[in-house]
Amino acid sequence: MTGELFGERGRTLEEEFFKRQNAEVLAAMRAKLETERAKKQLANTAGMTDEQVLARLLDAGVTPATITAMAVVPLIAVAWADGKLEEAERNQVLRYARTLDIGEEATTLLTSWLVAEPEPALFDTWLEYVRDLLPRLDPPARDELRATTCMRAAAVAEAAAGEPYGVGRQVSPEEKQVLQRIEVAFEG
Repeated sequence: MTGELFGERGRTLEEEFFKRQNAEVLAAMRAKLETERAKKQLANTAGMTDEQVLARLLDAGVTPATITAMAVVPLIAVAWADGKLEEAERNQVLRYARTLDIGEEATTLLTSWLVAEPEPALFDTWLEYVRDLLPRLDPPARDELRATTCMRAAAVAEAAAGEPYGVGRQVSPEEKQVLQRIEVAFEG
């Protein structure tokens, strides 16, 4: 009887061991799939293709939602810098948003920012986030993030400059100031 009890407990122990081992393997597989899915979403949202940069962004806690905010907040700040949002600026912001495929919730939020100027705290929060994020990124990731963000922000500032036909308004001093603040944020 003792031998049977011992054998039964042994089988139970084996089953529990393999059950836990299988659960750990399954969890690892799910985590890997989730990481790959997040990396693909991040690539689509950020417009980046470098797998190593994407992996480092994920390791630093950057999500597709974070990248969306990182991508559009400086554009909104530049567009509203002079206190008014011109149609060409609005169109440029929306063009980038379509390129980034930011999703329905983010599009709704972005649309509200294109109707009414958001509080300055939004841009200040973005600046703080960038300053906190940069030390966690290696130079290539920082450089790519900086180049992409600054290029898009400058395009929004220039969207209404010289309209129509190269005659008219220039990039305002307020827009230049916001562009400078964006550059400085990436200098760390």
